[in-house]
Amino acid sequence: MIRLATVKDAEEILAIYTPYVRKTAITFEYDVPDINEFRSRIESTLENYPYDSA
Repeated sequence: MIRLATVKDAEEILAIYTPYVRKTAITFEYDVPDINEFRSRIESTLENYPYDSA
């Protein structure tokens, strides 16, 4: 089943995102955000839009 992401999914999404930050240039980030920053990003997005981790 496909569903919209929520703040509760932050740890799993960050685990998927981390290798892209560390090993590629596609994220435009140099450092992996900590879990609190990542949750904040999700919360901020969810105020107006569904969160898309793709």
